[in-house]
Amino acid sequence: MAGNHPVDWRRVMAPQGSASALVRVGSDPAQVARHCSGIAYVAAPYDAHAGQRRKWQIDRSTMMSTLAAREVLRLICARVSAICPTVLRAEAMHAAPTVKEAAVNPLDVEFWASWSAPYLNACGVIVVPDIRGWQRCPMVARDVTWALDHNVPVHIYAGGV
Repeated sequence: MAGNHPVDWRRVMAPQGSASALVRVGSDPAQVARHCSGIAYVAAPYDAHAGQRRKWQIDRSTMMSTLAAREVLRLICARVSAICPTVLRAEAMHAAPTVKEAAVNPLDVEFWASWSAPYLNACGVIVVPDIRGWQRCPMVARDVTWALDHNVPVHIYAGGV
């Protein structure tokens, strides 16, 4: 399900581009609150930062989880119900040493794409916070591609690529 979703972010974010009716560039939690219908899905980067040389690192995972959780909290403060699979994924992996049968690879993009698909299907808006690496993250690309294919609004906090 994850596959390779190269995204031409300049095209997606172009003011008069084909996706301009669905994409809000330079957005923030207040704008999401004004335009959100249903649950906001926070598409935060993880893989490139949590793994270094294809090896998962808990300190980097913790950093990415905290950055993503901060964005969820900002939405909560704006009275938006939000879910962030990056936070759930990271925290589950942080707890893995306490569960004997936890044989899940934290960097298996295909597995996590499949696991997070029900959350994606339930959302009313995709939020892409301006966390370093968002434009290079395969899961963020997958989420935005899915949203545009399904006419789901996308709020990108960054003002450009």
